[in-house]
Amino acid sequence: MQHVKLSWLRALNYSLVGVSAVLGAVYLAFEYLNVSEATKQHWGITPLILLLATIHAAFVVVSDRLFLRKIPWLTTVISIALYGFLCSSIIEASGNVNIVYRVLLGVVVFFSAMIGPIPPTVSVVFIWLILILTITGVATETNASLTFNLLADGGITIAAILGWLTFRKRYILESDSEKKKLVEAIEEEQFKASLILESIVDGVIIIDPAGTVQLINTSASELIGWPKEEASGITYLSLMDPLQEGNQADPPPPNPITTTLETQKTTKYVGLFKTRAKDSVYFDILASPILKEEDDAESGVVVVFRDVSAARAEEKARAEFISTASHEMRTPVAAIEGYLALALNEKVSKVDANAKQYLLKAHRNTQHLGELFQDLLTTTRAEDGRLSNSPELVEMGELIQQLTNDLRFIAEKKGIQVHFNIGESSTGEKVIKPLYYVMVDPARMNEVFSNLFDNAVKYTDTGGSITVGLTGDKDVVQYSVTDTGHGIPETDIKHLFQKFYRVDTSETRTIGGTGLGLFICRKIIELYSGRIWVDSEIGKGSTFYVNLPRISSQQAAKWKTEHPTPIAPQPSPAPTQAAAAPATPVAGNVIKPVAKT
Repeated sequence: MQHVKLSWLRALNYSLVGVSAVLGAVYLAFEYLNVSEATKQHWGITPLILLLATIHAAFVVVSDRLFLRKIPWLTTVISIALYGFLCSSIIEASGNVNIVYRVLLGVVVFFSAMIGPIPPTVSVVFIWLILILTITGVATETNASLTFNLLADGGITIAAILGWLTFRKRYILESDSEKKKLVEAIEEEQFKASLILESIVDGVIIIDPAGTVQLINTSASELIGWPKEEASGITYLSLMDPLQEGNQADPPPPNPITTTLETQKTTKYVGLFKTRAKDSVYFDILASPILKEEDDAESGVVVVFRDVSAARAEEKARAEFISTASHEMRTPVAAIEGYLALALNEKVSKVDANAKQYLLKAHRNTQHLGELFQDLLTTTRAEDGRLSNSPELVEMGELIQQLTNDLRFIAEKKGIQVHFNIGESSTGEKVIKPLYYVMVDPARMNEVFSNLFDNAVKYTDTGGSITVGLTGDKDVVQYSVTDTGHGIPETDIKHLFQKFYRVDTSETRTIGGTGLGLFICRKIIELYSGRIWVDSEIGKGSTFYVNLPRISSQQAAKWKTEHPTPIAPQPSPAPTQAAAAPATPVAGNVIKPVAKT
């Protein structure tokens, strides 16, 4: 049966006991003060009434200890029925004219609605039945008038209705059938969730905010070598411990699960781990925070991971093969290129015009082959962390301007204008040239810039232009290479910095390339915690942006004091006469604002 909270029912039962105690106190007061029998008869408090009140109080105390928690609605019904009989007995003993007990009976009927609509309904039917039997002469006649009885019973009826309207929205489910349905529904959902979790091939671990493992599926148990019974309830640090891959003297990398717990952000990580099953295994891990909907407070972390040791071994073997093959092939290719250069040298050999054309084509393709082998070597070194890197303090304005001047002749030879924009406002007014210091390897920056500039020349038609821009803020130095070339389709932009990826359009098919240049650029920029990206529009050109962490002037001055050797950008390997031409800034050219890294 429906009922309100258990604490409310207990309060009702003991309140009725309290009213009975008041009746007992009044009876003792009447006896002590020698009140007349007429007064006692008027109030209807007799030894029989006190006996009934004692029985009710004893039932409430005993049922509260033994039955109230198990069958609260039944014990409360019996309590109200006993008290209703007590009130009826008092009314009968007092001549049925005392309005105080009528009000008390109405209050009891009102609160009987706390255990559903049935008790107040039965009470109302009972009192109206008694009135009908009294009017028809079947029951004992009372001293009260018919009007009084009608008003009193009508008031009790209204109290019953008000009680049901008051408590019906506060009922809780307590019937056995409803409980059973709810439990079955919960068990079914738990079974579905467990079935899905155990069907996942990847390992899944759920961790609470304190770092304790709350749930682990079979796949995770097999991957880390911990039985589910032992893994549940212990700290995640005991299950998966990250190891240092390179120099063992370096400290181990941070645990991705720890990072997610501290930052409440999703963490992706691929690295070497020590588990109970193996001394070292490569895991691809995704740790995601579990957030509460109401306040977005962290409530734990779900970790999904898989063993990628076999894939990493295959990738490493493939990279080693490419690296070895590229290194070994560079020697004969260099020799071939050298002999072709000698054959083309008029002071060394004499060849006719046709043969010279063939030798020139062979020489160009040999150079391209050498570049391919060099790119393959650089790629494999970048992927396994062996890329040479000697960072030093560099002023990017000076370096980029020199590189632009050195490479200018390549573009001008194709009929493309080159502009360099630094230290100039959007209105064309001259401003003080800022100093943009960064900590990078100048040779690597040369490689990145040359690749971007070379691409701009390749994909820009004769008559176009290339603009090199440099700007920054207190945290970031940004340089850009903008061309008026063919543009890049939007679908290709997200893949542009991947290995061996090339844009396949009618305009690009005739342009040579390895598909490794931008991948190498991205790897180099990531060495310095930077970012590289592109904005492009078909038919209007592209802009490649490079962001690097900026070194403040104070930090640069301190570094120069500690390293007295003058710092200068690395010179270009093959300067030309055209490279000596000064840069031509574009008046009014607006550099795009620095984007956050």
